[in-house]
Amino acid sequence: MHAVNARRRHSAFTLIELLVVIAIIAILAAILFPVFAQAREQARKIVCISNVKQINTAMQMYIQDYDETIPLVGGSPAPGQGFGGLGFVTWLDTIQPYVKSIPLLICPDSPFKNSDTFSHYDYWMSYGIMGRAAIQNFPNWVTRPNSWVNKIVPGNIAYDGLAGEADPATSPVCYYCTNYVVPSSTLASVARPSEYAFVFDSASFDSWHGEFANPGGAGFGYCGSYCPNSSQNSGADGGKCPNPINMSFFGPNPLHSGGSPLNNCDVNNGDGYRNFDKGVANISFLDGHAKSMKGQAFLGKLTDDQQHLYYFSPNE
Repeated sequence: MHAVNARRRHSAFTLIELLVVIAIIAILAAILFPVFAQAREQARKIVCISNVKQINTAMQMYIQDYDETIPLVGGSPAPGQGFGGLGFVTWLDTIQPYVKSIPLLICPDSPFKNSDTFSHYDYWMSYGIMGRAAIQNFPNWVTRPNSWVNKIVPGNIAYDGLAGEADPATSPVCYYCTNYVVPSSTLASVARPSEYAFVFDSASFDSWHGEFANPGGAGFGYCGSYCPNSSQNSGADGGKCPNPINMSFFGPNPLHSGGSPLNNCDVNNGDGYRNFDKGVANISFLDGHAKSMKGQAFLGKLTDDQQHLYYFSPNE
């Protein structure tokens, strides 16, 4: 009897042994949890680049059906039509007959994930194309001077988009409210379709260029944000959005595999990179192929004349 009891006492865990096991589990968790988080982020990035690729395929179908013309970035149809009866539609609405899926238009890394198109415009907030600078009567969009972005690319470097707009100020509800209609470019007008950045990760359907335009031609190096689920944006509503979310870079947004928080152009980060160098953007080119690129890669390359951005200059 005593021998049995002795064996039972010997087979039990002591407090020290239990604490050692707990400590080992805690160490393993500390090592593995970041790995799991990175794996999940990698999976989201893969889903997102697949979305970009499929959206571009739909765009190519539209382009072929409409005499090789790029869709309008946005426009104002008749009153009561368009998004939720708002009277405004984007290129994401235009290609919907080819996509037939709202969730496909939403990036897993975007904070805007509601696919209810009648009460939210979240599907406008994951992927963008670039409108022509002529929408705001500029000869070119230009990179921002005297800014953190000049550590990557000089200021006032010119580039342009392909998508036109049809949003005259006489429309019942207008978005850009320009006084004329700007046609989109055609596929034949682009010098290097396989190297022109066309559809990409962006926090706005027009990559933040049009609605935040200023006399200098707002471009790379600026940041913008919409108020959540509102038709107003924080740059044009007189301060009615005191806590905007998703402050994001103009143009492609390098939000994947980055630091925390992702896709955040932190306005309190002084003259630093504002997290621009901490992630990659998924970019699909005009010929249909897609790849992930670091911000320094797609901004830092200039054309031979050193006056234009290589991946965003249709005619260079």
